[in-house]
Amino acid sequence: MKRLSMKSFALPTLVLLSASTAAAQNYTVPRTPWGDPDLQGVFTSDDMINVRTERPEEFGDRLFLTEEEYNARIEQNERNIASRTEEFAGDNPRITINPPGHWLEWGDELSRQTSLVVAPPNG
Repeated sequence: MKRLSMKSFALPTLVLLSASTAAAQNYTVPRTPWGDPDLQGVFTSDDMINVRTERPEEFGDRLFLTEEEYNARIEQNERNIASRTEEFAGDNPRITINPPGHWLEWGDELSRQTSLVVAPPNG
């Protein structure tokens, strides 16, 4: 079997680095009329924390949840709150790689919006 040396990786690596450096040098940060970086855009609030980024297929082109779907979201949120506020783990705790629930941010209000992405209509 043929051994690869560092020389065989050097040229492709240098080509990639020089191409990315050239692309970065051609980028100009958008500025406001007074010279500050332009940070205009649409930003979400804490109320949108529990809303998925992409719209699940079952919602189709709908931007908002129906009354039944919203009530199901409220019930799920109540179960999540109950599990986060338990003092001790239950008899059969679910083992995950995620941090404990009390480390995460949870919105106070639940949104009826089906996804953060609104264009195209199917999210």
